[in-house]
Amino acid sequence: MYSFPLNGSGGEQPESPLALGAGGILYGATQYGGDTEGGLLQGLGAVFSVTPPTSQGGAWTETVLHSFLDDGDGIGPCCVVLGGNGTLYGIAVEGSSSAGSVWEIRP
Repeated sequence: MYSFPLNGSGGEQPESPLALGAGGILYGATQYGGDTEGGLLQGLGAVFSVTPPTSQGGAWTETVLHSFLDDGDGIGPCCVVLGGNGTLYGIAVEGSSSAGSVWEIRP
């Protein structure tokens, strides 16, 4: 259905179970990749959505919803859960100033 790019801008190493949203949109997290802002050689994880094609046989489209930069949000997001209000929740397994975090994203 979808392959992550080698450059990591869309995320690398998806390890999170997927959450199914409205319209067949899938949500998940990657341990690495995402934005490499601030001179990072490798992103610190990303939360993404993958939207189904508009026509049968078409391409799925990935959107990075949040790139983790260890600026209070943590490193290595996982365990995406979709709340009843459409908000995504999960954890980041570590951080430079913490032993992890709980995050919330409204797509």
